[in-house]
Amino acid sequence: MYTEREYRRRTAFTLLEVLVVFTVISTVVGLSVLGIQAAREHSNRVRCLAHLKNLALAVHLHHDAKKVMPPYATGMGDDIFGGWFVHLLPYLGYQDAYDRLVKSQKNNSTNGFYMVSSVDANLKGMPFHELRCHSDPSGQADDQPRTNYLANWYALTKQEKGPYGLGQPFRELEDGPSNVVLFAEGYRACDRVSRIAMQPYPYHNFGLTQKGLPSDHPSYAPVDYMMFQVKPLNCDKLRTQTAHSAMPVALGDGSSRFVSGSIPASTWKLILKPRDGNPDFDW
Repeated sequence: MYTEREYRRRTAFTLLEVLVVFTVISTVVGLSVLGIQAAREHSNRVRCLAHLKNLALAVHLHHDAKKVMPPYATGMGDDIFGGWFVHLLPYLGYQDAYDRLVKSQKNNSTNGFYMVSSVDANLKGMPFHELRCHSDPSGQADDQPRTNYLANWYALTKQEKGPYGLGQPFRELEDGPSNVVLFAEGYRACDRVSRIAMQPYPYHNFGLTQKGLPSDHPSYAPVDYMMFQVKPLNCDKLRTQTAHSAMPVALGDGSSRFVSGSIPASTWKLILKPRDGNPDFDW
């Protein structure tokens, strides 16, 4: 039989036992947090690919209706002012929003660049969920519709026409639609630039810099701005970037996939340019 003193001594926790229990609980909590984060990122990856695929399918619907892909940017002459997303609105279920923009622009004389969404106050707060990737750490509010997805200027428009060239037909993708990137991901805000969806270049750019030059223009040598960034510490507004471990893209055939950050820059450049004569490569 134990004495009362021995019983109290044997049933009390020692400091070592408390530390062991605390360590086990901390480990379990840490693993749970990591599991939750991994599950959330997996969900984000699936959603981001789905958004890109929807944008690519909208391009195909635009092509079916008008025999060309949407232009990279418009606003010269009597064209509606805006970027490629404005032209995809009717094919993403936003016909009413597109009609309001057209009407507003006809009723408002403008000079130079202006916020397209500010013409119609109802568009300012529209979230446009298909433009949002929740892995993006830049955390911009939706006071203006911003985009995490950037259109490849090389694919949409004939390069000799600059940012405001007409959209081109799929037959111009000479390397084959499955070998040409239409869209890639970018941060909604990068290096003090907000990538506002309704605006044309230079608010968001891919393949074309904010100076209106191709991303690999000889004047930038020995640097070019074609290659994307993966989880960058310093966001480069002249490039695309992703918060995932690989870059999500949509291709000209309507598919979407991830591209490894270890892809050679020369190969990435090949899948951005639709007429470089190199359709057969492994990426």
